[in-house]
Amino acid sequence: MANGPDKTPFPLSGRSSHLLLLAVVAFSAGIAAAQAISPEDNTIVLVIALFLAAAILFSRKGKAQAMGTLLLFPFFFLVGLIHAGPYLDPPTALHHVRNQITTRQTVAVSGTLIRAPSRITDPDTGPKTVMLIEAEYLIFPADPDTVRKATGLVRLTLKGEPMEKLTPGRRLTARAQLSPISFLATPGAFNLKTFFARQGLWVSGWITTPANITLLPDLLPGRPPPSHAIRFQAERARYRIARFLDRNLDPRTRGLYKAILIGDKSDIPADIRDSFQNSGCTHLLAISGLHLGLLAFLFYVIFSRLLGQSTWLLLRFRAKKIAALITLFPVTGYAFIAGLNIPVTRALLMAAVVVLALLFDCRKSLLPNLALAAFIVLILHPLSLFSASFQLSFGAVLAIALFTACQPRYFPAGREEKTTAPTPARPLWQDWALAGLLISTVVLVGIAPFLAYHFHRISLLGPLATLLVEPLLCIWSLTIGLAAITLHLVSPAAAVALIKLGSLGLTAGAALCGFLSTHFPWAVLWLPAPTIPEIALYYLFIFALLTMRGRRLLLIALLCISATVGIEAGIQLHRKFTTTTTVTQLDVGQGSSTLIEFPGGRTVLLDGGGPTSARFNVGRDIIAPFLWQHRVLGLDGIIVSHPHADHYNGLPFIIDRFRPDTLWTNGKTRAEPGYKKMLEQARRRGIEQRVAGAGDLLLESNNARLFCLANFGQPQNPPGPEPEQHQGRPGANPNQEGMVLKLETGFASFLFPGDIDRERELKLIEQHRDLKADVLLSPHHGSRTSNSQSFINAVSPEYLLISSGNSHQAATTAARLAQRSRQQGIKGLMTFKQGAITCTADERNSLVCSGHLKTQ
Repeated sequence: MANGPDKTPFPLSGRSSHLLLLAVVAFSAGIAAAQAISPEDNTIVLVIALFLAAAILFSRKGKAQAMGTLLLFPFFFLVGLIHAGPYLDPPTALHHVRNQITTRQTVAVSGTLIRAPSRITDPDTGPKTVMLIEAEYLIFPADPDTVRKATGLVRLTLKGEPMEKLTPGRRLTARAQLSPISFLATPGAFNLKTFFARQGLWVSGWITTPANITLLPDLLPGRPPPSHAIRFQAERARYRIARFLDRNLDPRTRGLYKAILIGDKSDIPADIRDSFQNSGCTHLLAISGLHLGLLAFLFYVIFSRLLGQSTWLLLRFRAKKIAALITLFPVTGYAFIAGLNIPVTRALLMAAVVVLALLFDCRKSLLPNLALAAFIVLILHPLSLFSASFQLSFGAVLAIALFTACQPRYFPAGREEKTTAPTPARPLWQDWALAGLLISTVVLVGIAPFLAYHFHRISLLGPLATLLVEPLLCIWSLTIGLAAITLHLVSPAAAVALIKLGSLGLTAGAALCGFLSTHFPWAVLWLPAPTIPEIALYYLFIFALLTMRGRRLLLIALLCISATVGIEAGIQLHRKFTTTTTVTQLDVGQGSSTLIEFPGGRTVLLDGGGPTSARFNVGRDIIAPFLWQHRVLGLDGIIVSHPHADHYNGLPFIIDRFRPDTLWTNGKTRAEPGYKKMLEQARRRGIEQRVAGAGDLLLESNNARLFCLANFGQPQNPPGPEPEQHQGRPGANPNQEGMVLKLETGFASFLFPGDIDRERELKLIEQHRDLKADVLLSPHHGSRTSNSQSFINAVSPEYLLISSGNSHQAATTAARLAQRSRQQGIKGLMTFKQGAITCTADERNSLVCSGHLKTQ
């Protein structure tokens, strides 16, 4: 007897399923290898042809099918290698904006707005609008009569609200300050340049006022009617929805609604974003399978009911199949409106495969569907493999698929055997709650290494918080929001009422996340980014737990735990017994932060400040990732040379996460309010606070000693008891009251003068202080008010390090100082050019200073 529809094998099941999984793994490995391998394409094509021929040959010989299958791995590996190559190479065309905009300059750029403008509300600087345009022409001020053809994408940020007529597909000319996209090149920190380059973005710009934007006619003379009228329909709908939400919701809610409805998370307030992340609910703000699944379910029910009213249709076709097929159209349209990001694309592709399986009466399998979706995404966007979005989205679904396959006992509905013993009835909501908690826990365990790698934190509250917040956002607010955006063109009043009703769920969800993150801060684990071997050991351990029992499980578990502990112990032992002194000047922008690593593994952080905003914290986003990458888990001391924000505003985060033994200051308590809060925070944490006087030894290890050469905040620097903290002279410049520190090793010496001016430089020379040093950290970030020639001569350094931002004025001043130094035979290194600068002093290499180049 023929099998029923539910028994028909799915085309991607069995051997074909295994081949697909093998192909995806090999293809992904090739993309990953493309970053380090760049062979000639012709050679690779020849090798691929040989492997393909061999695979076909072996696959026809029965017993040799296994060999043919194995040969598919190198075949797809090489295909992935070739496919990713062009995406990794920067554009070489002369007319591309990357090759025309090489320095910061004011340029008039003409092009087409290709995405809906994103609004960002910054409490410090006011609203901003981010736009992405496809460049057509450039006009440079030096040659205003010449219009240069241009190609490529330009990211423009406008100060102020988005213009009403600035819709996607509209052509415009903007007078903007353009520059190559740069980033703070400190190892471990997020590489913004690579992130944008993978999206084809190399140039960004700043528009000071909407008056610098001129809207152009959509049609050019001699150009055929624009096809982009259709091309940009989804983006225009997205923009209309965003404007509707902006007009009718308060700033605290509209950002959340834009995130779950159209995939735009740029307008979420920073504190709400942090509370969602600390409570483990960030994934609820990303449009993913849950959103599309809910939408598909609603449309499927509607279409099924409508089609079920036709007797003629029911007699000839299966209404459920037709309803499922029709459902794909609105779901696909919504996916385009949501921006077709990776989670949306993955969910859409998987939904399409499920519908096809339903149409052909095939069994549905999650793992092959997931593999097929990943394959298509990587073919379209191969570099998405390296993005957090791809890894977290596919990793979460893969974790669920593997868990259900390995542990079917947790899903009794799939068993064929049923027990005859009566079981007590359990409320449905309990089953849903337990299932939701289990799935959330499985997802957290499955993607934990990626969370630690990309964000350095894992919330243990994630499963519970998801269970509580998900109904508010994804059932209440999302369902009502979808209804509201459907009605807003037909009945604006009803849409406004619905969207305000739906916002109550968002408000409650945000309040709940804020409560959990505030009252349970211990539940957030801040971790170093795991290495590749550590990630492999973690997943091997999880695999053993799911598939093994008895001695085999014990053996694998002991092996994984021992190897992981051994890796970390080896790193710490190497630090403990090193004889090298390392000084790293971090690239923090316009600010300063220096990590001093002593022989024996002791560490001190000198200053820790830079630019900051509601969305960026230099301690959390730059300094801490660098320390974690170097496996620095705690600090012996933190030194604040003087109380200026660009030297301390990142330290509160560092104090919380790295708990230094001692906090050294110059003794001043006035200046910015944030400085007093930092001192109070250190007191609450039980950190010893000391004031450094001239000649005081701050730290010593083996042959390296760090001491205070001068403290201009303590003029007399009396010996004996610790000086009291005092307010200082009213109106005095904190730069003039800073500390000057010196590090001496057996092989090199370093001078750290803080932000002292020329007057203090002269005073140091007059006091006949021992200023001579091999490495000098340029006073006041290379400023003209410091760095006198007499001071440079007195120090006579081999290297001059300049910690400076890339603003035009700061960069120009620093470059002039570096050029002047080179004329004296001094090697000048600037953080805004070389990135973080590392100097190592040991008995073999003596002294070597090099930068973490920004070109990488």
